[in-house]
Parts: sequence; structure tokens; C-alpha cells
Amino acid sequence: MAAPTVTFPVSGGDVTLEAMQDEIDVALGVLYEGSAASDHDHAIGDVTGLETALGGKAASDHDHAIGDVTGLETALGGKAASDHDHAIGDVTGLETALGGKAASDHDHAIGDVTGLETAL
Repeated sequence: MAAPTVTFPVSGGDVTLEAMQDEIDVALGVLYEGSAASDHDHAIGDVTGLETALGGKAASDHDHAIGDVTGLETALGGKAASDHDHAIGDVTGLETALGGKAASDHDHAIGDVTGLETAL
């Protein structure tokens, strides 16, 4: 099946869509003539001001002392050490939650486990 011809009036007569596309392609070719490919590179010195801007930046793999970061030492001073402990009473609701649990070293009679006696 051949593609339909689409025409629309312009001054001087009708023009096909294909002819218009050709004209657009020609116009774009003139517009972009001499332009670089979309995937190209530049040396740092080819970009105005880039070398100066980068000169004032730190390397991506650098370190800071705690005192170099504003407010960090104060913020860390209010935190607990990563290897600290809490009494059960210091954790809200923990004592109540544990009160309803069995000791880790407890036993069950066979009849206390649903379906166990039948399974055995």
C-alpha cells in the first residue's frame, strides 16, 4: 500500500509533504553546517574560564578533618559511641514487650505443639 500524498495550500499552489521535508532537510543542513557532532570532546583549555574555575576546586577523593566541617564536632559530641549499651528500662516499652515472651531455654510438651503428635 502506497503512502498517501498529503498536500496543503501555500502561495503559488500545493506542495507535497515529501517536498516540504526535503526543504526542511536542506534548511537544517545549512543551519547546522560546520557544527560539531553531538558526541565530541573539548580540551579544558578550549572552554573559556573552565581551567580557572576548576583550579579552585578540591579533588574528588579528598578528606576533611572533623574541625574543617562547620558544626560537625558539636553535632558528634551529642551522640553516643557506636559501642554503647542500654539498660532494659532505658528503652521505652521494651520491658513490657519482653515480659510477655518465654525464656530462650524453655521446653514444650508434645501436646503443646499443634499437630506434632499426629505428625510423629
